[in-house]
Amino acid sequence: MSSDQEAFGSLLRRLESATQRLEKFAQNLSSDPSTTGRPETLAAVEPAPVAAGTTKPASPASAPQALPASVTAYDEFLTQEVCKYLDFSAQLGGPVAEQANLIGRLAQLERGVILRASQSRKPSNMGEFAESLKPLVECITGADDVRSKHRADKFMFERLTAVSEGAGAFGWVTVEPTPVPYVKDMRDSAEFYVNRVKTKVKAAAGDGDAAAIGEWVKSYDAMLKALTRYVEAYHKTGLTWNPQGCEFKDYTGEDTKPAATAQSAGGPPPPPPPPPAPVAPPPPPQVAPTASSGTAAPVDMTSVLKDLNKGEAITQGLRKVDRSQMTHKNPALRSKSPVQSRQAGKGKPAPPIPTKPRSLTKKVPPKFQLEGNKWVVENYESGQLTIEITDMRQFVYIYNCQNLTVQVVGKLNAVTMDKCKKVGMVVDTVISTVDIVNSASLQFQITGRCPALLLDKVDGALVFLGSECHDIEITTSKTSEINISMKGEGAGDDEDYKEHPVPEQLRTVVKNGRLVTVPVEHVG
Repeated sequence: MSSDQEAFGSLLRRLESATQRLEKFAQNLSSDPSTTGRPETLAAVEPAPVAAGTTKPASPASAPQALPASVTAYDEFLTQEVCKYLDFSAQLGGPVAEQANLIGRLAQLERGVILRASQSRKPSNMGEFAESLKPLVECITGADDVRSKHRADKFMFERLTAVSEGAGAFGWVTVEPTPVPYVKDMRDSAEFYVNRVKTKVKAAAGDGDAAAIGEWVKSYDAMLKALTRYVEAYHKTGLTWNPQGCEFKDYTGEDTKPAATAQSAGGPPPPPPPPPAPVAPPPPPQVAPTASSGTAAPVDMTSVLKDLNKGEAITQGLRKVDRSQMTHKNPALRSKSPVQSRQAGKGKPAPPIPTKPRSLTKKVPPKFQLEGNKWVVENYESGQLTIEITDMRQFVYIYNCQNLTVQVVGKLNAVTMDKCKKVGMVVDTVISTVDIVNSASLQFQITGRCPALLLDKVDGALVFLGSECHDIEITTSKTSEINISMKGEGAGDDEDYKEHPVPEQLRTVVKNGRLVTVPVEHVG
């Protein structure tokens, strides 16, 4: 118990030091007339007050519980990295401090999420968990709103964009089972603008607030890197929950353990619940009566064997068919309707439902709009479209289009094409992947970089790769007539493109108990 109290006291001293720094930071910020926002101080966890003169030792149930290691480590992240970023933001003031106010509150709210998860079980209904994250979402969107208000000042806009791009890293609490790559992706998105700010600061060395801006952007970059290390160390497979904790909805934030029961207070354990009432056995299944059930007599096998033993005499009981009754010799009988094979009273089979001609099918109006970060292009039958990407997080989704040409200008996150025919598309740089499924007769060109291309159920596609796509990974499944057109590595601008077919026929052999698959080569 003494070691736990010492650890708890050490934590309080660190948090009091952080609180003093933040109070000093708030005083400096309030005295600056150019400041439009004030970052809130991070909440410190303090023990409940003890009445003066009390000598009775605290019972084990009321003693302060040691915080989990994940919460203690996050407190160190707050007091070291976040506070440092807030200090430099206060020196700059203006929109930078206003945005830092939201980031500081975001980090503070996330501490509450981590603490609550460490003391409660993972909810079966994740809708409750998502509802508790709404304040975090408001902080992230608020940081982006601050950025959007200052587009006129390009240098200020780049600084604010660096922060808003990285703010999404705090959303790792919703990612399972690998939140670390998600945090790294958000950090990489922010690093693009961080590097641009560093470059401009270096070019303007000695001018105005260049030095302060340089320290500020370094502190923000260091904060994102520290967050990545923290998630990798304590939440590598997702937010850590407590299987022995209380229900998520019952968490009050007052104790680290559920309320004491009669057993923990020294009383006898509660009796077990009564056994469930016996369930009546289900009734025996009712057998549906058939037309012959209950009336048909058992078959006499002796009579059957007796008839078989007659040999050729078995046909003596057959009557001779008259010539007038033979349909193959009497054309008049063939003109009559055939004998009905079904008994009267049994309905005729339903006729097949005719398919509606394509010309009569209802046409869905074309759609071209930006929904959040997704550009949606649907139901186009012809035309040309140009999409200008304004945010690297945006991606393009093309569905049910034909005879369409699409040009995408700018660096984007991903491209998806589904159920398209005779569509041509040109893109610059794609951060993630290009997915093409259920399509035919396509032409696709990548002028910049793209790490991966996926083709699934595609019949006929010509893909042009730029000089920067020398290490692209192409995955095909159920495809045919796929050709890749590209230049040789290190080729000049005057060199022509060369087409390379993607293998369609594969040969699989068994070697040493394993399957070895190689494409079939036709040499001749």
